[in-house]
Amino acid sequence: MGRFVPDVAVQRREAIQDPNAKLPIYLCVEILSPRERLGEMLAKGEAYYNWGVPYFWVMDPETWIAGSYAKGEHPKEVAVDGELTAGKISIAMVEIVSEI
Repeated sequence: MGRFVPDVAVQRREAIQDPNAKLPIYLCVEILSPRERLGEMLAKGEAYYNWGVPYFWVMDPETWIAGSYAKGEHPKEVAVDGELTAGKISIAMVEIVSEI
């Protein structure tokens, strides 16, 4: 499996402030494109987990349904009226949709 670059990556503040910190990315976000399948995105999520990334979100811009994944937990489907979470980070889907 090749190297992946997420559509959006969120890093911990201490990793940004200390360039010598060896912390993995905190959250990877993938936006589903028309040519990608959900199975491919989930494979990316597994690769991110193997690299130490604890949280992964997948968003479908056509249906505005998202998936929230945390290492070691069952995936959660998040509807447009729901909220995506990654540890202490949370964002309402309606906020994302209203900005696009």
